[in-house]
Amino acid sequence: MVSRHSWSVFRPGPLCLLPILPHWLNIAGVNEIHGVSSSFVVAVANSGRYRIYDGNSWSDEQQVNVDGSFISNDLLGVWVEEEGKFWVSGGSRRLLYFDGDEWVDHTASVPAGSQDIHVWGFAANNVYAVGANGTVIRWNGSEWSTVSHGLTTATLNDIHGSAPDNIWIAANGGRLLHYDGSDWTLYDDTELDVGTTNLFAVWAASEDVIWAAGGDATIVWTVDGGLNWNSTTLPGGHRINDVFALSPTYAWFAKNGDASAGQVWHYDGGSFFKISTTATTGNNNMNGVFGPTPGHIWVVGANASVNHLLR
Repeated sequence: MVSRHSWSVFRPGPLCLLPILPHWLNIAGVNEIHGVSSSFVVAVANSGRYRIYDGNSWSDEQQVNVDGSFISNDLLGVWVEEEGKFWVSGGSRRLLYFDGDEWVDHTASVPAGSQDIHVWGFAANNVYAVGANGTVIRWNGSEWSTVSHGLTTATLNDIHGSAPDNIWIAANGGRLLHYDGSDWTLYDDTELDVGTTNLFAVWAASEDVIWAAGGDATIVWTVDGGLNWNSTTLPGGHRINDVFALSPTYAWFAKNGDASAGQVWHYDGGSFFKISTTATTGNNNMNGVFGPTPGHIWVVGANASVNHLLR
């Protein structure tokens, strides 16, 4: 069952007074951000570049270097395993791991034709990567294996899970995949009521609360583990590139904008509304959003922007 929700017109209120702390990284096209605390956050960008935040400042720009060779592929995904260790993924099926001392290239284990890769994990021995042509692979700490799930030809755009037995994948064609620890279940237009709109982002806040978003400013969410779904579209169109949520009443969205600005939207349990800030002016795409701790929201986008919102 699907329930339709309408968006609220942007209104003044406490969220409009959020301190916005723009960090201009001078690094082209920041695409994603993740961390394990407010003192270890990694932002990845185009051309194999990244920076690390230590709680006070960002590191100098770095470029992935494997055995003396720089990686120039755009980095699209990042999952931080622990402070100092993290996975990055990107174009041309790139998949790499930084072990705290050096980079290890896992690209050869990604099936040909997977194209853009996105990564998420739960532990050093439980990491997933997804991509085009239905690619889902899992790292057990020593080797990668192919995961069978039934959606073999779709482009899989994002993966997230609140636990190893609650994994969600967002796909083209308005579809979500869910893994419960034993079986994969497909959710499509029958359950989600979004037609064939591509879904680019998914976040499982808990076993019951899952948010997904995608093209045409579409948002879908459930508060009962997928038995019933809600849906809405934000005004102005454009795709939503990322979602981060902690509960049914606390969700954030990184969205493409028009020619003047990318957009950051927030849901507080009653309304969806846009966060008005000059920090996003000129960034046509806002690409990623993440909160390493409650009250700290990072939003990353084009034109080398990383914006820190304090709630």
